[in-house]
Amino acid sequence: MEFLYAKITNSRLMGSMGLRMSWKNKNKKLDQYFLLDCEGLGLADYMGIYNGDDKRLFNEEERLMGGLGSDRMYISKEEAVFLVKEYAGKNIRYGKPLPENKDEYDFILEMETDPVDKKSLFFKLCKKIESDVEFINYMAMRFIARDREALGQYSLNPELKNMKITYANGTLLKNSVRKLKTGNYICSCIYEDRNAYFTANIGFSTDTSKEGYCVRSIKIGKVSQVDCLDVLDEIKRDEYIGIYIIDDIENFKRQFIEDMSHCLKSPFEKGVMLTQFKPDNSHVAAGEYLISNDLDSIFFVSDSGQLVVSNYDMDVRIDVDSKLLSRYGEYLSLNDEFIFSGSLIYDFAQDIAESFYEFLSKR
Repeated sequence: MEFLYAKITNSRLMGSMGLRMSWKNKNKKLDQYFLLDCEGLGLADYMGIYNGDDKRLFNEEERLMGGLGSDRMYISKEEAVFLVKEYAGKNIRYGKPLPENKDEYDFILEMETDPVDKKSLFFKLCKKIESDVEFINYMAMRFIARDREALGQYSLNPELKNMKITYANGTLLKNSVRKLKTGNYICSCIYEDRNAYFTANIGFSTDTSKEGYCVRSIKIGKVSQVDCLDVLDEIKRDEYIGIYIIDDIENFKRQFIEDMSHCLKSPFEKGVMLTQFKPDNSHVAAGEYLISNDLDSIFFVSDSGQLVVSNYDMDVRIDVDSKLLSRYGEYLSLNDEFIFSGSLIYDFAQDIAESFYEFLSKR
C-alpha cells in the first residue's frame, strides 16, 4: 500500500486521540480511522473505508475527531505507524482484544519503518499549555488516570511516574486549584476509581523546562471515600431542556443525524442520543474544572416523535433553539421549555416512558 497522509488530534493530554491514515493500492483507496486510548485500552476503536466518497470520509472523520475538542495536524508515515503499533501493543500487554477487522490494519502492525523520536512526538501530540492552572488540571487528570507516560514526560523526577492514588485508570470529575507560593498548588479533587468515588487533596510543585511547565514533586494528602449521591450533588449543573414536536420523523432523523456526524451517537431502545461537545478544551484552564464542562448540547430523538434538547447554559440554549428552528423549521415546533437542578436527559433516555411529559409525570 502506498502511504498518502496521516492526521491526528493533539488531544494526548485529554487521554485519547483520533488518528486517520490514508493509503492507495492500484485502483483501491483505504482510509483508516483509529481511536487511541492513552489510559490502558490502546487501540480502542477502528473503522476502515474502501473507496469512500468525500462526504462519507468527512463524516467518519468528524465522528472520530469532532468530540475531542482539539486541533488536527498531519504527521509522517513513520510517526503514524509507530503510534498504531505502540497502541496495539498496549492491547496485548493489558489483555484487551484488538478492534475488529484486524486484517485491514495487519499490514501496519507488520510494517518496518525508520525510528521516531518518542519524546518529540509525545509533545507534538499535546496542545500548548497556556497557563499554570491549565497545567495543574491536566496533571491532576493524568495522575488520577495513572498515565505513567504523561507524568514521566512532564516530570523532572523520573520516579514521579510511579506514584499513584488510584488502583485503576481513574476519572477526574471535579478539581479546584488553589495557588500557594510561586510554583506550588493544592488540588481539591473528586474522582471515580473502580466504581467508587473519592475526594483527595493533592499538592503539585512545578517548574519550567524547554518544553514548558513541568512537575517537581507530587504530595498526596487526605483521601476519603464518599457516597455517590454526594458526588452527584457536587457535580450537578442546571439543565435547560427544550421539547420539540417532530413532523415526519424518518426524514428529520436521517437528515439530522447526517448533519450532526461530529456528535457522539448513542443508540437507546426508544431513540438515539447525539452529544455535541465544545470545539475546544478551554474548560480545562478554569480554576474549577468540571468534567461535564466540555458539553455543548445533548439531543435525544425519540421514536415517538419528540426531540429533547439539553443545554447547561441559558445563552447556549437560546442559540441552539434559534439554529434548530432556522435549519429544521419544516420538521420542528418548540412545545415546551424547562429548567432543572441537575441533569435529567440521561434518565429519560433510559426510562420506559415514551414521551418526556410521561417521564416527568412519574417523578
